[in-house]
Amino acid sequence: MWIHCVWRFYQRIKKADKLWREFRFNLNLDASLFTEDKELKKQLSEDKLLVQGVIDGFFIEGDDIVLFDYKTDYLTSYEISHPDEAKKKLTERHALQLGYYKMALERIFTRKVEGVYIYKYRANARKSA
Repeated sequence: MWIHCVWRFYQRIKKADKLWREFRFNLNLDASLFTEDKELKKQLSEDKLLVQGVIDGFFIEGDDIVLFDYKTDYLTSYEISHPDEAKKKLTERHALQLGYYKMALERIFTRKVEGVYIYKYRANARKSA
């Protein structure tokens, strides 16, 4: 099942109008986005922060952008055998970062990001003592 999903995604990339890899960006964002504290949000309401990043990859599909990011996080045996748990862990861990990437692409290209995908590759490796 997993290989089939990867193959389908690869086919989408092959058919894409344009593909970018290792895309560097700089973006001014409202400083208030970086805190949950309501009082601090008010204090930062006029301030901007320069955010820099490197997006692993994205492609244009029709009028939309499809964003993907590679991850090498360690997954437990349980998470490996229960893909929904792995998906939950990776999504929670990387949601903020990928949200900034999505925001950057939508502002830079003035197109909607249709989907954000995490590609977990490489099996867990244990370091020897």
